[in-house]
Order: sequence, then C-alpha cells, then structure tokens
Amino acid sequence: LKIFDIQGRLIRTLVNKTLSAGQHEVSWDGRNDNGVKLSSGVYFYRIQAGRFKKVRLSATGRQDDANTMRANL
Repeated sequence: LKIFDIQGRLIRTLVNKTLSAGQHEVSWDGRNDNGVKLSSGVYFYRIQAGRFKKVRLSATGRQDDANTMRANL
C-alpha cells in the first residue's frame, strides 16, 4: 500500500509485505516516509496484490486527521 501525491511522486509506503486474504485496515497519519507532516490536499493510494492493482483518491483535511483505508483482498 503506497501513497502518492497529485504529481505521482511516492510519498509513503504503508505496507510492503504479503498479507493473508481478507479485510485489512491501515491508517495513514498524513506523514511522508521521513515523518514530515504533509499539507492538506489530494493524495492517491495504490494497493497491489499480484497482478491486481487498485488506485483510489485520499484527501487530507486538517493536519491532525488520520485517514483509514480498508480493503478486502
């Protein structure tokens, strides 16, 4: 599970391992891989499982918001 900015640059890798099939929940605190808090805006997240790929929109609001992503794989 990776987060990208509106320009397609990789911002954060949240999950980079194989998970069992089923529902998983991951929270993103709005920080990049270096721990720096990002500004409010539009970001995309990408989930990949084998040949399956899904890209979705994730908009951050206030600086203290955490975004939760859920997926059934």
